[in-house]
Amino acid sequence: WAQQGVDAAMHAELTELARNRACSDVVLVTGDGDLLPGLVSAKEHGVAVHLWAVQAADGDYNQSEDLVAEADERRVLDRQWITGAIRAKETPGPCALPNGQRSPEITAIFSAPLPDGD
Repeated sequence: WAQQGVDAAMHAELTELARNRACSDVVLVTGDGDLLPGLVSAKEHGVAVHLWAVQAADGDYNQSEDLVAEADERRVLDRQWITGAIRAKETPGPCALPNGQRSPEITAIFSAPLPDGD
């Protein structure tokens, strides 16, 4: 039951952020198909949805095919990418700039090369 509550809360949060134009992009690091309604709702309000998967040690990853089909972008984050991201310098302050553009740090993340094979 607790998991269903988390899914419902994430759906509500995605919808509220999108409806209030509080974000232009969201990144979901999940494979849970129960989040499909929230993803669709965000897209209906003009939010770009980036779906990221974390590659397991065996090289596999589990993501709902429906989520993958609906997302604007999909990335599979391998061990090398995650290690580099964890070691990246933390920067203080918000990610979004007052003019609505992305900060250089966020731009760098979105423009980082994808791992081979995807």
